[in-house]
Amino acid sequence: MSTVVSRRITWIKSILCVLVIYVHCRNTDWFQTGTAINIAAAEELLCDIFAKIAVPGFFFFSGYLFFCGYRPEKLLTKWKSRIFTLVIPFVLWNLIYYVIEILLRILPFTAGAFAGTTVPVNVKEILLAAFNCKYQPVFWFLQYLIIYTLLAPLFWRLLKNRTIGAVILGAVFAAALILSNVTLPGWMRTGLLLLQYSPAYLTGCYAALHLREFFEDKPVTWEKALPAGLIFTALIVWEILAPSLYSIELIRLITGTLLWFFLGVIPFGEPRRWMRFSFYLYAAHGMIAKLVNMTICIKVSSSMVTGGIVFLILPWFIILFCTLTGRLMERFLMHVSYLLGISKKTGKKV
Repeated sequence: MSTVVSRRITWIKSILCVLVIYVHCRNTDWFQTGTAINIAAAEELLCDIFAKIAVPGFFFFSGYLFFCGYRPEKLLTKWKSRIFTLVIPFVLWNLIYYVIEILLRILPFTAGAFAGTTVPVNVKEILLAAFNCKYQPVFWFLQYLIIYTLLAPLFWRLLKNRTIGAVILGAVFAAALILSNVTLPGWMRTGLLLLQYSPAYLTGCYAALHLREFFEDKPVTWEKALPAGLIFTALIVWEILAPSLYSIELIRLITGTLLWFFLGVIPFGEPRRWMRFSFYLYAAHGMIAKLVNMTICIKVSSSMVTGGIVFLILPWFIILFCTLTGRLMERFLMHVSYLLGISKKTGKKV
């Protein structure tokens, strides 16, 4: 992968990261709408659209990066890499949030806010916290990504032939569309959600296996960027004005591809320093957003006007905070920061 392509992916993934942070900075439940109903409505609309763009984009680029240069003999190497960059940080951050929830109910200055609620301390609860994101629900997409990564050998077999792979991708998309309105209990619902988000991941896999030259060989021109931008805009407008199963499933299927060409025409420079802390941002932003929104609502003002201002500014405060603390941890707690996914070892990417 060329430096230009790698840089473009870093920028686009970082943009998606900012959109995810905005989604979880939503504060209409904290601040009183009152006469500022338009501010609350605009915030809800933005968060809804940002979520529908960011999540499939995240899965697309994850699939693309995993299957770039993929061969069956490289599978164990790629799995080993993801253990340290995905699985271990996922488990550790889930456990950190579990411990935080326990401490919030014990510490004198926070216990009152959580009166009447308890967090069980037993093996079952620890396992639910570590592997099922019980106390860090925003990690659901990382849980799905781990499952997709484990299924990589199956995905490769299904998609390795260009024609058959395209047919299978179309069939998965059709199945996700047909089953979108089905309601299932418990673990079966998780299986259904895995199916519904799989077109985004599988599209990235297919693009890496069969369309890499189309994606990477030549600079993106306006002849590619303009149609991609128009289609992307049309899909978003469709989802806003007349949402349907077709619009959301199409967004999930092709958002990553459209973003690649729509944003690819921008001459991205060197990635900014904060962009290397993307996992840290994903892991920490939810708790920071909750604490800041709660504090400002209680101590400063509960007006939705204040909430709207906080909503616009808060993601950038979180980025600044995580960048500064991430750099400190890299310097003074290098091994801990590596295990938490805050910093990465240098070396060849797999």
